[in-house]
Amino acid sequence: MVEEQNLDKGLLYLKSQLVNHQFSNIKDKGEKFGISVQCELDDIKYCILLLNDIYELPLVLIESKVGIYPHISFSKEKFLGSEWKSLCLNIENQYIIYQLTINEKIDITISKLLELINLSDLKVKLEFEKEFAFYWRKSCQTRYESYLGESENENKITLLIPNTNSKDSTVKIFGKKYYRRDYKEYRNETGYFLKILNFSDIYPPCYKPWNVQKVNSIFSSLKYTRFDSQTYKFLKKLYVKGKATIIFQLPLSDNLLIAIKLQFTDTKKEKFLEKIINTDYEMEFIAVDKMNIEHSILRNGEELLNLNNIVMIGCGSLGSYVYREMLNTNVKKFTLVDGDDFRSENLSRHILSEYHININKAQGLQIYSCLDKSVDITAIKEYLTHSNISNVLDCQDSVTNLAVVTVGNEDVQHMINNYIYSAYDKFIPTLFCWLEANGVGVHVLAIVNTEKGCYNCVQEYKRTEDKFIYIRNKEVPIFNNGCGGTFTHYGSNVLLEATSLILKVVKEFSSGIIRENKIYSLKVIEDSEIAKADYYINQKNKLMTCDDIYFEGCKYCGEI
Repeated sequence: MVEEQNLDKGLLYLKSQLVNHQFSNIKDKGEKFGISVQCELDDIKYCILLLNDIYELPLVLIESKVGIYPHISFSKEKFLGSEWKSLCLNIENQYIIYQLTINEKIDITISKLLELINLSDLKVKLEFEKEFAFYWRKSCQTRYESYLGESENENKITLLIPNTNSKDSTVKIFGKKYYRRDYKEYRNETGYFLKILNFSDIYPPCYKPWNVQKVNSIFSSLKYTRFDSQTYKFLKKLYVKGKATIIFQLPLSDNLLIAIKLQFTDTKKEKFLEKIINTDYEMEFIAVDKMNIEHSILRNGEELLNLNNIVMIGCGSLGSYVYREMLNTNVKKFTLVDGDDFRSENLSRHILSEYHININKAQGLQIYSCLDKSVDITAIKEYLTHSNISNVLDCQDSVTNLAVVTVGNEDVQHMINNYIYSAYDKFIPTLFCWLEANGVGVHVLAIVNTEKGCYNCVQEYKRTEDKFIYIRNKEVPIFNNGCGGTFTHYGSNVLLEATSLILKVVKEFSSGIIRENKIYSLKVIEDSEIAKADYYINQKNKLMTCDDIYFEGCKYCGEI
């Protein structure tokens, strides 16, 4: 049971804790919202408010004479005949507040208060940095995106500016009008990226925006070395006309990016360092986000993939799910291969939408990710055949390349297997990924070298004996999908599990964990009337692997 707010009990506990921590002059008073408790510590007055609201921690006020300090508000409020400033002690989502007893809430509040007022000089600086970043972004009129990653050592970068004046384009599907709000429109604008090395003398109070004098001092002060030699050389050669957007990277704990758009009254072309001192200008403060997938991956505790480009053969249901997740990695080049068009019956198990109906699937996925300028995406709108397979696979030119095969056709998979072993001097590591009928299981066969053990071996064992851990559907119901077309039943839950396994194998390959050809098998759903499985894996969601997959006498890998 969650304890209700018992303020009388809480008041007694609060007073005892304040005494234990050397607070003095403790006075309490009943209020409409609860109880207020005034106290002193080191000649500074505090007021702690115990609230009736079970979803709130106690609030803490500090007398208004206290100067600038982290997490103390700048505005003053009159309460109980005195002026106070509020303290920000709570971290959002750190606690499930309604489950805390009143005593636990008091312990948390006092602990955070004592921690704040006893910060070291270094901690004070770090907390000020956090507040500066917060207030800067809050006060900015505009938000831009920037492509900063491999180009972080460059001083001239591209900014993406939201195109607020553009009208939403519309499309009619089955007579109904849809707005293309899926794709935000941007325009490009040049910005000048400057890393500040020395923040001395320009670190403002976090509530106060920079003025013209502050900005000028960044470029004109001889007392401090603001930038590195490369940036100084760039600034000396930089000419501007009527406007310039400057992006500063500040040496704070998270390398905060802030930008200022300068609009000069004189539009004549001049040297920037002279113009900013001698010409009047107006400023617009801008928050800048890094459109940098590497930054996001590392921030979230993930590792970067050691892959430059990937060819994906098959852009159907499974291929589209895998591709969507692979876009969230640092891979810079994708070649998408599929000759099939996206149809309305594909909507429930594909990442494409109504906008893409009757568009080639590979091209649809290319359009899906067209705004990501940092990734090179090529769509080959053809089925893979003997006549084009060399052109498709040989377009990869890096030792870190990977082919991911998600096409649901065993003949095509067999053809790819034959090709990569016959062209072993141009061998490309390949992941063969497929689902069993009705989503009983998912498999990823990792062919990472030209050693024995290949896709043909796996298929031979499926037909002849159960040598290794595997899972297959005993009864494979095939549903007609028009002239020459078939499909089987499975849903998005199967696709999500399969995608997770494929990403796991991709990461293991990238990190060098996979050193020999092996198969991964995962049972995804329990047996049912339409999905009766023959398997060694008898537990759902239990992943099994096997690297002893060579079939004696295989005419592909056995002759290498």
